[in-house]
Parts: sequence; structure tokens; C-alpha cells
Amino acid sequence: MQDLELAWETYEFHCASAINKGLDLAKFITTYNKLLDKDTSKFSKSEKRDFRFKIVNCLNKVIETTLVVVNDYKKQNASLNDLIEIYKYHSLHGVAVPVEREIPIRYLAELINNNATLIEHLEAQKKELRNLLP
Repeated sequence: MQDLELAWETYEFHCASAINKGLDLAKFITTYNKLLDKDTSKFSKSEKRDFRFKIVNCLNKVIETTLVVVNDYKKQNASLNDLIEIYKYHSLHGVAVPVEREIPIRYLAELINNNATLIEHLEAQKKELRNLLP
């Protein structure tokens, strides 16, 4: 049963990491949007240069954090695949699963599919953001 608990703990760790990094991503996107809304018409040449640097720096943070979130979702999927294999093994060998850990394999597979969709969207977003870089 240790294999099952370890797999769940690993999955939960990657979920927590994705949530935390997702919050960081939201913060950087909010900052980026605020920068875009700023009126720079009265900025001096050097202020515009510094401001442009801020925008590029913030955009790089958004892209970098997006990569981290994508990796967390990929790690979640790897953990979910491990869980599916463990559940299959336990089922084939008649090993009882604790009630609190009983879950249909199809739910785990659905989570993998949902994460894959999120990964695709984040990858597309990252590509679009890279096109905004000078």
C-alpha cells in the first residue's frame, strides 16, 4: 500500500505546485496588463526605454512561469499514470485499496485529458507571448 500512498502524495505535491505557480502567473499577467494600460505619452525618451524594459521583463516572467506551470501539469500526468498502473496492478492481483483511496480509473484518465488540454492552451499562450517580444 506504500506505493499507492507515495503516488498520491506525489500527485498532490504537483497539484499544490501548479496552484502556487498558477497564482504567480496570474500576478505577473495582472502586472503586465497594468503596464500596458499605462499612459506613456508624457514619458521622456529614457523613461520610455526603461518602461519598455519593464514590459519585456514582465513578459519574460509570464513566459517563464507558464513553462513552470506546464511542467507541473506534465508531472501531474506522470503521477496520474503511475496511479492508474498501481490501481490496475492491485485490481489484477486482488489487493484491496483503502476506502479513502478508491477511485475509478476513468476519473484519473479524465484528469490526464483535462491536464493535456490545459497544457495545449498554455503552450499556445506561450507561443503568442513570445511573438510579442522584440
